[in-house]
Amino acid sequence: NTIQVQSQNKSQRSATRVIRSNLETLWSGPWDSWRDVPTEDRTRLFERFQMYFQWEKKHNASIYRCWENCIAGKIPNLLRGLRNAAINTAIQKHLLEEDEEDIDMSILIDFKPAWIKSEIWKQMLDNWNTPEWKAKSLRNKEIRRKATGGKHTLGYQTYVTAQRKAVKYNGYVVEKYGNERREHPKFDDDLWYRASGGMNKGKVYGLGNVRDSYVHDKEDPE
Repeated sequence: NTIQVQSQNKSQRSATRVIRSNLETLWSGPWDSWRDVPTEDRTRLFERFQMYFQWEKKHNASIYRCWENCIAGKIPNLLRGLRNAAINTAIQKHLLEEDEEDIDMSILIDFKPAWIKSEIWKQMLDNWNTPEWKAKSLRNKEIRRKATGGKHTLGYQTYVTAQRKAVKYNGYVVEKYGNERREHPKFDDDLWYRASGGMNKGKVYGLGNVRDSYVHDKEDPE
């Protein structure tokens, strides 16, 4: 059955465009997927969506499910677009090489979108810099490549290599900080350096170019 949804706005903007606009307006955390969005923020997002459209109350549950499926699928694409835009800007400013695969995301600190607060953007970059996230990202790239039948070169950082480093890193973290995950830091540069096998051609795999001016020691954050 077709559910009749009427726009409250004369411009007749599509639901997906409204969802994207609402995400930008109400983005308030270092979300990496719909699972990361707190209940109160989900409620605000749906309430904002309802400002643009109206429907019979009996369809509320069905509309919500459709809306949630749409927004859950839109967040990964939105974030991928943000990262690609920031990376392209960094390349244009000669901070990155075009074919560089294992990027130190902290290089992107100055290239945030206007609608994300600086402190949230930094938290997002910190998350994207973790070995777990990088291994997952490489796996997803490979899945997308196979799904589309396209060609993709992973360079020196294959998914298997990234996964192996992540396993080593996690072992070192437990060894240093104990088994309680809440006691673990967000990221330990020294342990990742150790798990990565040290220097190679001026790089620490997973941390980018250590001589880059955007990479600082903990004692010199400025």
